[in-house]
Amino acid sequence: MNQDKTSQTKIKKPHTFFDEPREVVVDPALSKNQKIKALDALEQDARQLSVASAEGMTGGEPSKLHDVLDAKNSLE
Repeated sequence: MNQDKTSQTKIKKPHTFFDEPREVVVDPALSKNQKIKALDALEQDARQLSVASAEGMTGGEPSKLHDVLDAKNSLE
């Protein structure tokens, strides 16, 4: 996979490349704008998981919303 295609995939599906949101922040292959987009995608997933959890529909996976928000703040 070429570099540009890999970067685009990291932005669209960050959960397949990164175990923790802070890994996005330190990825040298992504620009700051790309990191923000990847973290936005992770934030959306974490918020959906939080809503599902509040409604009792979780599969046991913890939400990483706090970690995502911390990672986003570190980019500013």
